[in-house]
Amino acid sequence: MQQKRLFVIIDCILAIIFLAFIVYMFEIKYFPTVHAEPVVQPNVQAGVQNIAPLKLIVSRTEAERELGLGVRGSLPADEGMIFVFDTPGLYNFWMKDMHFPIDMIWLDQNFKITYIVPRVATSTFPEEFTSDTPSLYVLETSAGYAEVNHLSVGEPLLFVKNALVSK
Repeated sequence: MQQKRLFVIIDCILAIIFLAFIVYMFEIKYFPTVHAEPVVQPNVQAGVQNIAPLKLIVSRTEAERELGLGVRGSLPADEGMIFVFDTPGLYNFWMKDMHFPIDMIWLDQNFKITYIVPRVATSTFPEEFTSDTPSLYVLETSAGYAEVNHLSVGEPLLFVKNALVSK
Protein backbone atom coordinates (compact mmCIF):
# COMPACT_ATOMS: atom_id res chain seq x y z
CA MET A 1 0.00 0.00 0.00
CA GLN A 2 2.83 2.37 0.87
CA GLN A 3 4.58 1.59 -2.40
CA LYS A 4 1.42 2.38 -4.39
CA ARG A 5 1.06 5.71 -2.55
CA LEU A 6 4.72 6.56 -3.34
CA PHE A 7 4.12 5.88 -7.06
CA VAL A 8 1.07 8.18 -7.01
CA ILE A 9 3.12 10.98 -5.40
CA ILE A 10 5.95 10.55 -7.91
CA ASP A 11 3.42 10.55 -10.79
CA CYS A 12 1.90 13.81 -9.46
CA ILE A 13 5.33 15.46 -9.17
CA LEU A 14 6.25 14.41 -12.72
CA ALA A 15 2.91 15.70 -14.01
CA ILE A 16 3.50 19.07 -12.32
CA ILE A 17 7.01 19.30 -13.79
CA PHE A 18 5.66 18.40 -17.24
CA LEU A 19 2.91 21.04 -17.00
CA ALA A 20 5.41 23.67 -15.82
CA PHE A 21 7.62 22.82 -18.82
CA ILE A 22 4.66 23.16 -21.23
CA VAL A 23 3.68 26.54 -19.72
CA TYR A 24 7.31 27.71 -19.94
CA MET A 25 7.58 26.70 -23.60
CA PHE A 26 4.23 28.33 -24.38
CA GLU A 27 5.37 31.64 -22.87
CA ILE A 28 8.64 31.63 -24.82
CA LYS A 29 6.88 30.94 -28.11
CA TYR A 30 3.82 33.13 -27.73
CA PHE A 31 4.98 35.81 -25.31
CA PRO A 32 8.58 36.69 -26.17
CA THR A 33 10.47 38.94 -23.79
CA VAL A 34 9.64 42.58 -24.43
CA HIS A 35 12.67 44.83 -24.92
CA ALA A 36 12.99 47.04 -21.83
CA GLU A 37 14.25 50.13 -23.69
CA PRO A 38 11.70 52.91 -24.08
CA VAL A 39 10.07 53.09 -27.47
CA VAL A 40 9.43 56.54 -28.87
CA GLN A 41 6.85 56.78 -31.64
CA PRO A 42 7.90 59.22 -34.36
CA ASN A 43 5.68 62.16 -35.32
CA VAL A 44 4.10 61.31 -38.68
CA GLN A 45 2.00 64.41 -39.35
CA ALA A 46 2.19 65.66 -42.93
CA GLY A 47 4.77 68.39 -43.44
CA VAL A 48 6.31 67.86 -40.00
CA GLN A 49 9.79 66.50 -39.37
CA ASN A 50 9.54 62.75 -38.77
CA ILE A 51 11.14 62.92 -35.31
CA ALA A 52 9.32 62.46 -32.01
CA PRO A 53 9.48 65.82 -30.21
CA LEU A 54 10.43 65.79 -26.54
CA LYS A 55 9.40 67.86 -23.55
CA LEU A 56 12.67 69.60 -22.77
CA ILE A 57 14.21 70.34 -19.41
CA VAL A 58 16.38 73.39 -20.14
CA SER A 59 19.74 73.64 -18.41
CA ARG A 60 21.24 77.12 -18.93
CA THR A 61 23.37 77.91 -15.87
CA GLU A 62 26.69 76.36 -14.89
CA ALA A 63 25.07 74.85 -11.76
CA GLU A 64 22.20 73.33 -13.78
CA ARG A 65 24.62 71.93 -16.37
CA GLU A 66 26.86 70.47 -13.68
CA LEU A 67 23.92 68.71 -11.99
CA GLY A 68 22.38 67.50 -15.27
CA LEU A 69 20.33 64.31 -15.06
CA GLY A 70 22.50 62.87 -12.28
CA VAL A 71 19.88 63.40 -9.58
CA ARG A 72 17.18 61.49 -11.48
CA GLY A 73 16.44 57.79 -11.25
CA SER A 74 15.09 57.67 -14.81
CA LEU A 75 14.07 59.76 -17.79
CA PRO A 76 10.67 59.28 -19.45
CA ALA A 77 10.85 58.44 -23.16
CA ASP A 78 9.05 61.68 -24.03
CA GLU A 79 11.47 63.94 -22.13
CA GLY A 80 15.01 65.18 -22.67
CA MET A 81 17.44 67.64 -21.15
CA ILE A 82 18.93 70.35 -23.35
CA PHE A 83 22.17 71.96 -22.19
CA VAL A 84 22.46 75.52 -23.50
CA PHE A 85 25.91 77.14 -23.65
CA ASP A 86 26.80 80.81 -24.15
CA THR A 87 29.15 80.24 -27.10
CA PRO A 88 29.86 77.35 -29.47
CA GLY A 89 32.62 75.08 -28.17
CA LEU A 90 33.83 71.52 -27.64
CA TYR A 91 31.88 70.47 -24.56
CA ASN A 92 32.71 67.23 -22.75
CA PHE A 93 30.03 65.08 -21.13
CA TRP A 94 30.32 62.03 -18.88
CA MET A 95 28.09 59.69 -16.90
CA LYS A 96 29.04 60.82 -13.38
CA ASP A 97 26.24 60.05 -10.88
CA MET A 98 23.98 58.70 -13.66
CA HIS A 99 21.58 55.85 -12.91
CA PHE A 100 20.39 54.99 -16.43
CA PRO A 101 21.80 54.93 -19.99
CA ILE A 102 21.18 57.84 -22.35
CA ASP A 103 21.80 59.11 -25.88
CA MET A 104 23.97 62.24 -26.14
CA ILE A 105 23.36 64.53 -29.14
CA TRP A 106 25.44 67.65 -29.85
CA LEU A 107 23.87 70.50 -31.88
CA ASP A 108 25.36 73.60 -33.49
CA GLN A 109 23.92 77.13 -33.36
CA ASN A 110 21.53 76.20 -36.20
CA PHE A 111 20.20 73.20 -34.22
CA LYS A 112 21.87 70.75 -36.63
CA ILE A 113 23.29 67.57 -35.16
CA THR A 114 27.10 67.60 -35.05
CA TYR A 115 27.66 64.34 -33.17
CA ILE A 116 25.69 61.47 -31.59
CA VAL A 117 26.77 58.99 -28.93
CA PRO A 118 23.98 56.42 -28.60
CA ARG A 119 23.16 54.27 -25.59
CA VAL A 120 25.87 55.58 -23.26
CA ALA A 121 26.07 53.18 -20.32
CA THR A 122 26.52 54.33 -16.74
CA SER A 123 29.60 52.10 -16.55
CA THR A 124 31.46 54.37 -19.00
CA PHE A 125 32.28 56.87 -16.22
CA PRO A 126 34.89 58.48 -16.10
CA GLU A 127 35.16 58.38 -19.91
CA GLU A 128 34.27 61.71 -21.55
CA PHE A 129 32.38 62.24 -24.80
CA THR A 130 32.53 65.28 -27.08
CA SER A 131 31.89 66.42 -30.63
CA ASP A 132 34.84 67.31 -32.88
CA THR A 133 32.71 70.18 -34.21
CA PRO A 134 31.93 73.19 -32.00
CA SER A 135 28.42 72.93 -30.58
CA LEU A 136 26.11 75.29 -28.74
CA TYR A 137 23.68 72.70 -27.36
CA VAL A 138 23.82 69.14 -26.06
CA LEU A 139 20.65 67.07 -25.85
CA GLU A 140 20.39 64.07 -23.53
CA THR A 141 17.56 61.62 -24.18
CA SER A 142 16.47 58.16 -23.13
CA ALA A 143 18.76 55.50 -24.55
CA GLY A 144 17.59 54.47 -28.01
CA TYR A 145 15.93 57.76 -28.98
CA ALA A 146 18.49 58.52 -31.72
CA GLU A 147 18.13 55.05 -33.22
CA VAL A 148 14.33 54.92 -33.10
CA ASN A 149 14.10 58.34 -34.77
CA HIS A 150 16.88 57.60 -37.30
CA LEU A 151 18.84 60.71 -36.29
CA SER A 152 21.97 61.52 -38.26
CA VAL A 153 24.71 64.15 -38.26
CA GLY A 154 23.71 67.28 -40.20
CA GLU A 155 20.00 66.87 -39.51
CA PRO A 156 18.27 69.78 -37.73
CA LEU A 157 16.18 69.16 -34.62
CA LEU A 158 13.41 71.67 -35.16
CA PHE A 159 11.51 70.83 -31.97
CA VAL A 160 14.58 71.92 -29.95
CA LYS A 161 14.69 75.22 -31.81
CA ASN A 162 10.95 75.75 -31.30
CA ALA A 163 11.18 74.94 -27.59
CA LEU A 164 14.10 77.29 -26.94
CA VAL A 165 12.75 80.15 -29.05
CA SER A 166 9.41 80.02 -27.23
CA LYS A 167 11.05 80.25 -23.75
